[in-house]
Amino acid sequence: MFEDDKVKQKAFTRRALVLAGLQGAAIAGLGAHLYRLQVVERDKYQVLSDKNRIRLRMMPVSRGRLLDRTGAPIAVNTQSFAALVTPENADDLRTALARLATIIPIDSDRIQGVIDKAHRQPGYVPIEILTGLTWEQMAAVSVSLPELPGVAVEQRDQRSYPLGSIIGHLTGYLAEPSKLGDPLQERAAKLGLKVGANGLERSFEERLQGQPGMVQAEVDVRGRTVRLLSQTPGVPGEDVTLAVDAGLQSYVAERLLAERSAAAVVLDIRDGGILAMVSQPGFDPNTLIDGITSAEWAGLSNNTDRPLLNKAISGEYAPGSTFKMVVLLAGLQAGVITPDHAASCRGFIEVGSSRFHCWKRGGHGRVGIRESLKWSCDVFYYDLAIRVGIDRIAEMAKTLGLGTSFDIGLAGERTARIPTAEWKEAAFGQPWRVGETVNAGIGQGYVTTTALQLATMAARLASGRALTPSLIRRGPDAAEPAPLPIDPEFLSLAVGGMTAVVNDRDGTAWSARIPNPAEAMAGKTGTSQVRRITMAERQAGVISNNDLPWERRDHALFVAFSPIHKPRFAAAVVVEHGGGGSAVAAPIARDVLVEAHRLLPDQAEHHHLIAAGPEQPPSTGRG
Repeated sequence: MFEDDKVKQKAFTRRALVLAGLQGAAIAGLGAHLYRLQVVERDKYQVLSDKNRIRLRMMPVSRGRLLDRTGAPIAVNTQSFAALVTPENADDLRTALARLATIIPIDSDRIQGVIDKAHRQPGYVPIEILTGLTWEQMAAVSVSLPELPGVAVEQRDQRSYPLGSIIGHLTGYLAEPSKLGDPLQERAAKLGLKVGANGLERSFEERLQGQPGMVQAEVDVRGRTVRLLSQTPGVPGEDVTLAVDAGLQSYVAERLLAERSAAAVVLDIRDGGILAMVSQPGFDPNTLIDGITSAEWAGLSNNTDRPLLNKAISGEYAPGSTFKMVVLLAGLQAGVITPDHAASCRGFIEVGSSRFHCWKRGGHGRVGIRESLKWSCDVFYYDLAIRVGIDRIAEMAKTLGLGTSFDIGLAGERTARIPTAEWKEAAFGQPWRVGETVNAGIGQGYVTTTALQLATMAARLASGRALTPSLIRRGPDAAEPAPLPIDPEFLSLAVGGMTAVVNDRDGTAWSARIPNPAEAMAGKTGTSQVRRITMAERQAGVISNNDLPWERRDHALFVAFSPIHKPRFAAAVVVEHGGGGSAVAAPIARDVLVEAHRLLPDQAEHHHLIAAGPEQPPSTGRG
């Protein structure tokens, strides 16, 4: 019995020792783990712990402004109050928004929009609920913040466009970020900011957005700031100064209001600066900043007058007779004709089995170079185009700036079309035909241009240099454009014809002349045929464009520069379905150029002056 007790005692002792050893090992392991957590990996877990109570947050900075050439504001920031919500800090987002809607007016569509956006982006990114709060609304929300988890009120910048629809096609507008793969848009989304949706706001997003600041703050369990720990200031966005003159832009827009659909461009011939660019009708970017309803957007998008389209750079029009200087210079430069060349106009020309008519049915008789432009004789240019050929015409058109994209910083700029034989073969698999050259000779057929290109052509003819248009004001160190590869004598002939168009009593634009000799303009009318008047329409009494519905009438064009002897301004006007260039477009160009002289008198400025172009011959008009 005693022996059994001894055996049991030994077994118990062994088990106790094993258990004690296991307990000791467990304690040692726990101690080692605690030592690793508290000593070895202390910094790591300290950081993780801090993340639970310390929040790093980017702080927005003021967006850069868009200014006109004189420093007048075109796109600026105004201070406003905005209500925002951070979804991850809201107990229930829909409930928080519903409570907020009892304090300030928030419609159901906006609430749903915030909820939808919360599902598309990280929960820590704040979402703007409503901006432009009044002081009373801001105060009411601030008092109720303890019952509104995740909601905050901030004072922030709101974009404003003082000129409204006058400048909308140039500035563009701001909208919610949509391309989160883009670093700039992604950063803006994290800041709860809008980005440039189009126009200059989009083109200069990086310069305008600036660099955000950084704030390190201690927050409570609901994400609310308890105290500020550190703050790194950001860099405000950079201001961008444009070549545009706000006063002239406003005048041009007002002058075009009488037209249903039109475009106009005014250039500074000295440096290519775009002083005004207007597309009528326009749109007010202020109305788009906070978003519009689907019905309102559809109204803009489906409007047949295309208010969202910048017709100055995206509208493509057959240039009509404004193209005749191209054909003339192509013939002179190629040596196909000489400065004393003349043609006989009987009112038509026969090419094969086809007859091409001059606009003057009885013909112009004998026509020299000056008269060919002054009277806009079609037969002269039919014949000359055949002699020169489409490829040399196309080469001269490109030299003068047609069929070219200038990359002025606006999306949607079109190159339009200057056709060649090779182009037609590639586009249609057909050879170029002589009848198509005849049509091209008067700026019809496959030839298309934009208002910006036509203004550039006028500026190059006036200056004799290959200047390029720019929406951004160029500094004094800008390189001077190279001379055009055209004989100055030939340029003088073309400019002399344009001078006669306006200043000779029998010129097609005599009625639109500028009486002041110091501001006298040279120009060229153009009528871009939309469609021919059919025989059935003639039998029904349709004689001219004015007898047709608006959408079937010809486009009216005019290109010009002023003054003649020391060119300063160039302009192009396109009036959609306006009829004749001399009756509609030319008076607009005249008024715009006169206003340009009034607003921008010729005085020394802080940039180089392009040398005057070829010497302009004085008008020798009759009477």
